[in-house]
Amino acid sequence: MSSIRTRDLSAALAREFSVVAASLLGATPASTPDEAPIEPRWVVRVVVGGQALGSLFLALGDAEARALARLVMGLETDPPDAAVADTVLELAGQAASSLGQSAEGAGLSLSAEPAAPDDVTGTRATFALALGDWAGAVLVAGEVKTEDGAAATEARAARPAAAPAHAPAHGQAHHATAAPGGAPANLEVILDIDLPITVRFGATEMVLQMLTRLGPGSIIDLERSPDDPVDVLVSDKVVARGEVVVVAGNYGVRITEVVSTADRIRSMGA
Repeated sequence: MSSIRTRDLSAALAREFSVVAASLLGATPASTPDEAPIEPRWVVRVVVGGQALGSLFLALGDAEARALARLVMGLETDPPDAAVADTVLELAGQAASSLGQSAEGAGLSLSAEPAAPDDVTGTRATFALALGDWAGAVLVAGEVKTEDGAAATEARAARPAAAPAHAPAHGQAHHATAAPGGAPANLEVILDIDLPITVRFGATEMVLQMLTRLGPGSIIDLERSPDDPVDVLVSDKVVARGEVVVVAGNYGVRITEVVSTADRIRSMGA
């Protein structure tokens, strides 16, 4: 095996992290290689699978992570440790997802999970980020291997970059053959269609008599524990489940479970 793709993936992960963070801060993303040492404090492991295997560790120093979390959450003071950890994990998770859609991440599956500073191993690279009111650096370490590094790199270079989801290549010929995951190969022709997404915290039934008695201060029992995942629906069909988070003062949902690609596509047409 060879680690020929590790450097490219590390730089791409830092780039996508800057893009995600910048979008929340309303800033312009910037990521450049740097040599400044970083003492890892807040660490996320990005597990790599598919055409390559390994892990990348994205880490921030303590002060920089707290400052970033404070800005993202719109707070005046530093957030608690749990909020810092959630913010870094959320940003890194979105960065990993974006990386999986990029040219560097073609053919890879990526998922983010919490990690500890002692877990950080492998080749290290530092990247300076300048995101409006926040400037700092991230450390990306780890090692990703392919069974035939040279062949994988050549194939990646020869393969055209995938069209972004918001700009599908409508002019290409399409064939209704099945693609991996149960999605049709011509799916890109509808990828720019807007779909309403609903997050369901719970549901219950009430008799009409109780409904007529509702007023300010009334409490409706949704028959769901606060620890239960919420449902994400498209066309009244559940496509994913997750947990409620707060990002930049707004509610959001961190996806923890998704249904199959084929089932999600069927729900869109329901």
